[in-house]
Amino acid sequence: MTPLDIEGITKSFGTTQVLHGVDLHAPEGELTAILGPSGCGKTTLLRLIAGFDEPDAGTISIGSTMVAGPRGVVPPQRRRVGYVPQEGALFPHVNAAANITFGLPLRQRRGRHRVEELLELVGLAPEVGKRFPHQLSGGQQQRVALARALAPSPSLVLLDEPFSSLDAGLRNQTRRAVARALRESGSTAVLVTHDQDEALSMATQVAVMRGGRLVQVDSPEGIYTRPHDVAVGRFVGDAIALRAKIVSGVAECPLGRIPVAGDVPDHPARDILIRPVQVKLHSANSANAVRAEVIEVAYYGHDADVRLRLTDSDHVVHALTPGHDVPAVRSIVYAAVDGEALVFPSE
Repeated sequence: MTPLDIEGITKSFGTTQVLHGVDLHAPEGELTAILGPSGCGKTTLLRLIAGFDEPDAGTISIGSTMVAGPRGVVPPQRRRVGYVPQEGALFPHVNAAANITFGLPLRQRRGRHRVEELLELVGLAPEVGKRFPHQLSGGQQQRVALARALAPSPSLVLLDEPFSSLDAGLRNQTRRAVARALRESGSTAVLVTHDQDEALSMATQVAVMRGGRLVQVDSPEGIYTRPHDVAVGRFVGDAIALRAKIVSGVAECPLGRIPVAGDVPDHPARDILIRPVQVKLHSANSANAVRAEVIEVAYYGHDADVRLRLTDSDHVVHALTPGHDVPAVRSIVYAAVDGEALVFPSE
């Protein structure tokens, strides 16, 4: 198992600077997710780690080997890095077994044992090795691509949004299989994704990227429950941001009086963040509830996203409610916040 260390990495294309002094430590044997919107620089960073591009400044080390730095760069084929692209990129003219063994020395390609071992590792039956890529589902293709990346026993596995082309059900199933295979192989892995659910559910460490910088690196729970700022909170899970007055540990805002997390000094104007799941809806008025009109409902079966217009302030917020208890559009409800609000300096 080998850690990855990135220090002060910058990269520009022409006059456009894409990465601004990125620092990241990916612990050995764990999966680190680099999470960010399109165009934030996350794929550029992954390509620099793989050796497909060279940084303008900074260093990249895989274990004790500096693969990019002031003394030059190590070419991709000598970095012992496995790479899983978005679409799998399997060779269409050979079967899955030949795809898996492509990167192995010739003498190792002839043995069936290694192929069967890798297929089992990624949750596929031995007979899948005889099939051609067009005979495989999207999820099977991605697992074969992972098996190919793991075949040479790389020091590091890089995954570039590998599930983005799969439908929702297959995506969740394939995520679990890939995460399990990486854990069992003991590989250090870096996943690039714009999908918050993917990052939070698969990774042991999440690095949130914005505008070519890492703005927060933490555990999935830390990223979700203790975001660095309002923008991170909104990006990592649905969130409601409101302006509030802080008095004696309580936020006074359009959703009523909400206790705040931590020791927060009084202030006339702060931004607060709460999660829609904290907004509880009642049919009758209760203590510290505010009156609201239901203006839209998105029903998902297990739960529903209910958009509300607060009567007193005209603010629009939304609540995540159980699927068995969904109010009707245009009905009047009373909303109260359960739990604490996070407080941030006003932007």
